[in-house]
Amino acid sequence: MPLVIKDKCGDGASAGDKLIWKWLKGPATTQADFGDPTAPAEYAFCIYTGSAQTLTMEASVPPVTNWKVLDTKGYKYKDSAAGTDGIFQILLKGAAAGGTKILVKGKDGGLDLSASTLPFAAANVLVQLSDSDNINC
Repeated sequence: MPLVIKDKCGDGASAGDKLIWKWLKGPATTQADFGDPTAPAEYAFCIYTGSAQTLTMEASVPPVTNWKVLDTKGYKYKDSAAGTDGIFQILLKGAAAGGTKILVKGKDGGLDLSASTLPFAAANVLVQLSDSDNINC
């Protein structure tokens, strides 16, 4: 489950920053397992770090706007301007065991990058994507 965070200028949130998180080859998942982001459920992307699992970074993605249904397999979010907390793409794709895919991409100054969030040790990192019907950061 790769997580890539790039603070291009080392100055916190600014142009050229990047975030990519991929969760691949997950267990069997249906479209219903993702909830329905085209309805009024907000998604939250959270990164917790350290042995105490302290919330280090978070981004919210609004419901309805910019979400598309992918047939019966899942959902896709696209906002080229990355206007919501720096997140510009989310893919939620259900499949048989080993085929499920979740992808989150963020960019530029809207990302929650600062001296208080970066750097962090890779050994104690928990990444979570959830909807508001389930849990938020």
